[in-house]
Amino acid sequence: MNDKAFKPVIKNLYGLHQVKFLTPFEAACWAVLSQRISMKVAHNMKERITHVVGDKITIDDVEYWTFPSANQIKNLGEEKLTTILNNHRKSEYLMNVSESFANIEEDFLRYAPLEEVKNWLLNIKGIGEYSAHLELIRGLGRMDDISQKDMMLIKCAKNYYGSDVINENLNEIAEGYKDYKGYWAYYLRSDCSNKWRGQK
Repeated sequence: MNDKAFKPVIKNLYGLHQVKFLTPFEAACWAVLSQRISMKVAHNMKERITHVVGDKITIDDVEYWTFPSANQIKNLGEEKLTTILNNHRKSEYLMNVSESFANIEEDFLRYAPLEEVKNWLLNIKGIGEYSAHLELIRGLGRMDDISQKDMMLIKCAKNYYGSDVINENLNEIAEGYKDYKGYWAYYLRSDCSNKWRGQK
């Protein structure tokens, strides 16, 4: 694809990779924990779950904690989870996520048609458009997805493709990148963020 507007972005960020979570379930939990809350508070919640519910392993005399599985959180129960998180709504949503992930094959999430997987995610109470996108990209590495409601992406695209960019023609540009349109969006946002930080 001959995308002249995007060439400087590739040059600036060549070699950049999207960081992913170790498991799809951990990514989904993070999507719930980080909704409408500071990153510091979300990290503290995640750390508490990990240390109370997860498993401890020792390598070369150093202790590490693993993020719990869907079954571990599901079997914990919502009441105990609320005690750990001190947040009833997030506990409810995490329990919904845990029950759903405990009853689905990972192969479905990784290899089923994108829209089927996205619809399955959106049917989980507590998972919205943004959370589903985070799961697809950072949990499953499905770089063929872009969020239709990503206002930052639209704002960034205007910097490179012109001020008249809206959802419809943004999707047309993205479709040119086919299975890698998620990377196209990630590179655009990253380059914009670098420029905005440089202007401060």
